[in-house]
Amino acid sequence: MNRSESNHIIDQVEAAIGKWLPGESAGPLILGVSGGPDSMTLLYALHRLDVETVVVHCNYQLRGSDSDQDQHLVEQTASMWGYDAVSVRLDPEEGRSGNFQLWARMQRYRIFRDLKEEFGARAIATAHHQDDQLETIIQKILRGSGLTAWQGMKVWDGDLFRPLLSVSKAEILQFASANHVPYRLDGSNEQSTYARNFLRNGWFPVLDDLFPGWRDNILKVPDRAREHEAVVKSLIRSLKAGERAIHRDRLIGLTEEVRRPLVLQILKTVDPKLQVSAGALKNLEQLEGLQTGKRLEINDRWSLIRDRDRFLVAEDGELSGSEESQVLELEALVREPVALSISSDEGLKASIVEWDGEIDQQVLQMDSDRLSWPLRLKAWENGDSINPLGMEGRQKISDLLTNQKVSVADRAAVRVLEAGDGEICAVLYPRSVKSTPGIIADWVRCTGSTEQILQIRRQ
Repeated sequence: MNRSESNHIIDQVEAAIGKWLPGESAGPLILGVSGGPDSMTLLYALHRLDVETVVVHCNYQLRGSDSDQDQHLVEQTASMWGYDAVSVRLDPEEGRSGNFQLWARMQRYRIFRDLKEEFGARAIATAHHQDDQLETIIQKILRGSGLTAWQGMKVWDGDLFRPLLSVSKAEILQFASANHVPYRLDGSNEQSTYARNFLRNGWFPVLDDLFPGWRDNILKVPDRAREHEAVVKSLIRSLKAGERAIHRDRLIGLTEEVRRPLVLQILKTVDPKLQVSAGALKNLEQLEGLQTGKRLEINDRWSLIRDRDRFLVAEDGELSGSEESQVLELEALVREPVALSISSDEGLKASIVEWDGEIDQQVLQMDSDRLSWPLRLKAWENGDSINPLGMEGRQKISDLLTNQKVSVADRAAVRVLEAGDGEICAVLYPRSVKSTPGIIADWVRCTGSTEQILQIRRQ
């Protein structure tokens, strides 16, 4: 290995730091060092670049004295190169009952993040390299992950920094040998017990023989995945009519094969942990025929609701109010106006007054003698109906709100006033929904014989 090749890895690390972690006063790096060639090579590169670093070693005590020798090498080398070293011994019995590799990873990164906070570090550096990237991408493909997940690992990802990601394992070993970097080999890595070891020891040598150039081809997959993600995000932006609304016509204009995954992605922007069954995804075919005000359940938490030219993403119970009802007593209203619990930004008040015979279009006026007391202010429910003022027959509240062009999203704020006999005498709107207070039932309208009225007005 000539001098330029020997400096290649150091140049890579320096370039990555300059791009992703510029500035020298942002705190140290937390560097996970196992004692193997990858992490010891990264430690050496950071030493050569004089990067402030806290070395962290996790000893899982799986290999007896070999594990202790790994820890000793890391501590001695860190000290020789002027670094603080933190060694943490973990009890392997705690991870044996389940997936040990997953348990070990969770413990390792928990320790890294605790130390990052303690030392005020700017990032957690790991020695993941190109071969690790290949293994990650292949595992995601084999496990059925979506195309977007095929992007693999990133050099900078939140608080994780992987400056060796474009460097192959062979390059690392050559560099370590040329620069006399001390390291120890973990014999368990030669066993194909775990998925990564199986790929590394079993598949990769065979693929090298049968498909020359396969590594470069796999490493191009993240680029295709990023392109796919960019296209999906662009389509989603064109479909969204708000944070939780979808343009109906634009969505219906897409083929079913395109429509279904896009709706799923939009739902996941609302709830990243969303779980949807195959049957629910199949039901998305019904969106085209969904009528205004109707609901299509996605799971036990989320639904899509048709709101004229939009579909709204609604949480269970979100569009059917669950607040406790408010009881209105005649005597209380006679004494003084009563504020109605309809909206936190409202000033709707009800009172009993003598009627002067004048109709005020901005005030709801009901003949108090026709009402069965007490009244109850409550959230409307599916099936509730009213005989609107000036109309014959009854109308469902849901249909009334559709005719009044009240959006599905706003319907949760609408309330109804129910008389003591169960008849709905008024529908009330918050100011954010309508400028008028609401609509009364025809059967409580004022007539020439009306003396006292229940009036509801805005402040």
